[in-house]
Amino acid sequence: MIQQSGISFQSRQTQLKDQINMLEQRAQEINQDIKKKRKTQGGQDRQIKLKTLQNQIDKMKQLNEDLMHLVIDDKKWQKLMMLLDIMYQNLDNPEHEQDINQLINQLYQTKMVPTVWNDKILQPNRLTIEPFDQKAATQQAQLVDQNSAAYKIKMMDFSYNDRPQKNDYYQPPTFKEKLNLNSLLPKYKMLPNSVFSQLSSDTLFYVFYYHKEPTEQLMAARELIKNQWLYNTKHGLWMKKDKHYQYKDEENEKVIKGPFFYFENEGKWQQKKKQDFSFKKKHLIQYEIIQ
Repeated sequence: MIQQSGISFQSRQTQLKDQINMLEQRAQEINQDIKKKRKTQGGQDRQIKLKTLQNQIDKMKQLNEDLMHLVIDDKKWQKLMMLLDIMYQNLDNPEHEQDINQLINQLYQTKMVPTVWNDKILQPNRLTIEPFDQKAATQQAQLVDQNSAAYKIKMMDFSYNDRPQKNDYYQPPTFKEKLNLNSLLPKYKMLPNSVFSQLSSDTLFYVFYYHKEPTEQLMAARELIKNQWLYNTKHGLWMKKDKHYQYKDEENEKVIKGPFFYFENEGKWQQKKKQDFSFKKKHLIQYEIIQ
């Protein structure tokens, strides 16, 4: 459906249907009046008015069918509605019929599909048929030719007029995840960093194993590593080298072997020594990793 400018297509269709219903009601009144006054003077004039009115109703019905294919100017549409109201009230003035037909012809100049208007609705040799205009016919043919530039420009105009408006779609609000500060910040006052350097190894082990605050556990691990302790991720133990044992060059060796002190946190809370400890270097946590 081609987008109408100003008044919507549904509003125009409703207005036109109302006018058609009013004219049909008026035609029924004239027909009943003719049946009552067949023998009186003026019956022939009323039959002419009825025929004229019926022709006008047929035109309005055809216009209603083609309405969705027309690009209609609001001023011309309002003028057409006004003339139909005047025609409903006064059928004795033939100028109204001529003005209405001229307006309808102007509306059909923007019709984008073939129409039977000039072939079936308008009768030949009527004053409402305008002279042939070669320039207008050429422009109309270009609009129908889908390969012409005029047709493409017209289609772009229709697409632009039919673009979605703000009321045609709903844009959901941007999702923003709420940040729970309680999950990030400690739930109680933490010890300052300078305090950890003053704690003994046993206290640092206690903080590492039994404090639930990850930040304090991290600070305790840093101090233990500074005190020459190494954490073995495979065995889950804190280990320390024996000062009296000369280990092999660790830079070229992937496996470290030799005696090590380790801290036992389960069972007895004490340091123990194992003579033949062997483990890979990749299982050790270095100080740089926890900076």
